[in-house]
Amino acid sequence: MLTTTLAVALCGVAMGPPKFAPDWLDNFNDGSATDGSPVSWVDSPAFGSAFEVVDGDLVVSMAPGASVPISSPRVGNYFADGASVRARMVAVNGPGRYTVAFADAETGIKGYVASFSTCQGGRVELFRGDVIGQIVYLGGGSVLWPYSPVDGDFYVQLDVFEGVVSARVWRPGEAFPEAAISAPDMTYPDGVMSIAIQDFGSGASCGGIGGTDTSAVVRFAQAASNPLTSSGRGDINVDGQQDFTDVLAFLTAFADMGGAADLAEPFGQWDFSDVVAFLVAFSE
Repeated sequence: MLTTTLAVALCGVAMGPPKFAPDWLDNFNDGSATDGSPVSWVDSPAFGSAFEVVDGDLVVSMAPGASVPISSPRVGNYFADGASVRARMVAVNGPGRYTVAFADAETGIKGYVASFSTCQGGRVELFRGDVIGQIVYLGGGSVLWPYSPVDGDFYVQLDVFEGVVSARVWRPGEAFPEAAISAPDMTYPDGVMSIAIQDFGSGASCGGIGGTDTSAVVRFAQAASNPLTSSGRGDINVDGQQDFTDVLAFLTAFADMGGAADLAEPFGQWDFSDVVAFLVAFSE
């Protein structure tokens, strides 16, 4: 039931005429998620959401009095021929499911969901929503590292292109991974991007009665009409972009012997190998 309701919440219901727009990236550094700069986030009509920008991050939490432990803000900007959607997040007060989705704009129900679950050491899952209350499980598996609540940030990415749907999850500092799950499916090639979180409750079973205290800190979210392939390793200031501000951030961290510049072995030393590692990451 929780899996079914998550897919419905992500996909939601119709939001009116679709708004066509170019690729976008929102790092929330302007202090707002609703001012249209660069996009506007809105509540999911199906289950609602609670979200606010705090210190340059989007904090997504459960709406007060929510009857279903799901919160799902979304952006109405429409992609007509597939998309690559990505978010960098931190899970807070899990266990739970943290996801990005690409759903059709006409009904808001039909589409795809890439999910990172913090249960069982971390799992990646891929779903397709067809109608309310019905989803298709396209695949799942464990992440390559044992997830722990102290791990901090992770990336979740969903790609919908040329008859293939795929999901990826990786941590900052890791190379851009091969798809963890891929499925031949192009039932729904157009849509809009959303983020959703689902609370599994405090029980050890992961998937029992949901709670309402989980939240996600979203560093940035992104949607593109071509596959996103950067690992983000060169994004030192965590704004979703690799530009001159990252060079300055690296040089500052290097001079201060900060962790953001300690990128290569031997760790704990700041030397030329860290400079080379940054230049390689920045060029990706």
